[in-house]
Amino acid sequence: MIEFEHLFQFVAFGMYGTLSKTAEILHVSQPTLTRNMKLLEKEFGVILFARSKNHIALNENGLLAIKEARKILSEIEVMTDKVRQLDRSRHTLSLGSCAPYPVMDFVRLATELYPSQSLTTELRSTEPLLQGLRDGRYNVIILPFKPTDSALIALPFGKESLYFNLPKGHPQEKSSSLSFSDLDGTAMIVYSHIGFWKDLIKETMPHSRFLLQDQRDDFFELEKASSLPSFITDRVLSEEPLKNRTAVPIVDQSAQIEYSLVMTKKMGQRYPLFTKWLKQK
Repeated sequence: MIEFEHLFQFVAFGMYGTLSKTAEILHVSQPTLTRNMKLLEKEFGVILFARSKNHIALNENGLLAIKEARKILSEIEVMTDKVRQLDRSRHTLSLGSCAPYPVMDFVRLATELYPSQSLTTELRSTEPLLQGLRDGRYNVIILPFKPTDSALIALPFGKESLYFNLPKGHPQEKSSSLSFSDLDGTAMIVYSHIGFWKDLIKETMPHSRFLLQDQRDDFFELEKASSLPSFITDRVLSEEPLKNRTAVPIVDQSAQIEYSLVMTKKMGQRYPLFTKWLKQK
């Protein structure tokens, strides 16, 4: 039977051209490499090299053998990658979320229930999340609604409400509540990485101009110095008291979100503690 190590060294010889160079690159002695190439010929049952006094080169048999050997090593590499990816997937819990705050809730929950699992998280809009769940890119996703697909498990995962964040002196600052239409047409400062909220405000305020900020620190600095309205949620308000701004709740139903933690039934079997814990709440 052909030894993998011999095949690997054989392909390396085809790449580097001489036994001395191949031995140097592979960190083996030249006598060991020479012996292994003779063993490989014995394993093939044919002569693979044309030899002269101080030189060795592939003959016709060797050229064909090395071509096929490269294919085998490539297939072994693909096989190894697939097995390793499967193993990583069994030790990595991949979350796709529609909004930032549920990610923090999920990380705390997953760390408590599955402490040995590594976590990866990604913020995406709803359609890519659902497609990614079906494709296996995500083990779990968080959506701003409960999907109707009976093939999925959907569990309540908290609520979040959107507010206008108005600067002092704004004409609507004293309002007890507002709708999206009340400020539609107004220029607004918006932090880019807020998930589905960004799509929602663009749909509900089609006449407004949004000054998008990619960097969180830049957004807060601009918000602090600007007279333009921005947005905030009740989750943020519960952790970060406002300074020089007033949060006014948005009454539209679309601004009141009930999140769902969503898995396929297969993932529900792999991670049963999520279902058990959330149903107990």
